[in-house]
Amino acid sequence: MTIRPAERDDPPAPVAIDDASIPGRMPAADTGAATVAPRAPWAAAFDPPRRPRALIQDAARTPKGWRSPRTFDAPPACEATVVVGAGTVPPARRGGRAQHLAAHALAACPSWRIRTLLASLFAHDAPSFAPLAGPGFVRRGLPPRVADLDGLQRDLAIRGPRLAGAGEIRP
Repeated sequence: MTIRPAERDDPPAPVAIDDASIPGRMPAADTGAATVAPRAPWAAAFDPPRRPRALIQDAARTPKGWRSPRTFDAPPACEATVVVGAGTVPPARRGGRAQHLAAHALAACPSWRIRTLLASLFAHDAPSFAPLAGPGFVRRGLPPRVADLDGLQRDLAIRGPRLAGAGEIRP
């Protein structure tokens, strides 16, 4: 498996990966299949030097997962905090790909000038917590009942490390 920078024509891969997650109602907040067109602003907004999207792929260059950092909030005071989204194809789950994407994001934080890395996931999605079980990935928040999935109110778990200047995790 290799991680490569995403390119502008890659949006179909993350959309297909997310769509494969919808039936399980765990990692995806989408409730119906997505298409590339509504995701075009998301794909166009990435900033390769500061907030680069990436794909993890197999030896045949088939995408098996994606990672996309975005600034936590618009004000300049939040520039040093990113929320990282990620997804992997269902057959590739529990194969270490998401953990590899998380480690890749942590290693890139100094070049992104990031001091806080956050990941948000549904609290009922226990399998998605595994890649975020490493050092420093502590609970940062648990807003209750923020999503409605098929009539079920779901909590949002926010986890992540605080980073020291050189990218090392600090308590």
